[in-house]
Amino acid sequence: AQVRKILCGRSLVIFNADFDTRMLRQTSAAFGEPVEWVSELKTHCAMYLAADAFGPTNRHGSISLADAVHFAGVTWRGGAHEAVADTLATVDLVQAIASIRRNLETDLADLADLTDLAIRKLKTEKSPSGVKWCLWWLLANKGTKKPPFYRGFQWSW
Repeated sequence: AQVRKILCGRSLVIFNADFDTRMLRQTSAAFGEPVEWVSELKTHCAMYLAADAFGPTNRHGSISLADAVHFAGVTWRGGAHEAVADTLATVDLVQAIASIRRNLETDLADLADLTDLAIRKLKTEKSPSGVKWCLWWLLANKGTKKPPFYRGFQWSW
């Protein structure tokens, strides 16, 4: 009953939410408590979020917390499979994935802008080979660097 009071009405981020909610149902039933409240919980599965971000690492289409933490570059704070350490790792993992996504969205938007500029230049420039080279350069450098001066063609940023 106390766990139900704490969890109900909140959004929960759980690594392997299916497993943990099944354990909540079984434990509630074992102690003669109602179980329907577990189905009403608003859960978000960090395991599938990590599998989407880094790719699944097993035949079930999911990823272990240890693998996800490794791929995200998160540092364990405690030992794996300890409740507090796993909780902290999940929090750090979700924050790392959010940061990766924000950075990726920014990089993709910058690259799209640079590519659009290159395409506009390609359509209007008298010397398209220079523009083609600059477009290749942008893509080869993933938009991280502006193209250098090329045969008298100066890009305006």
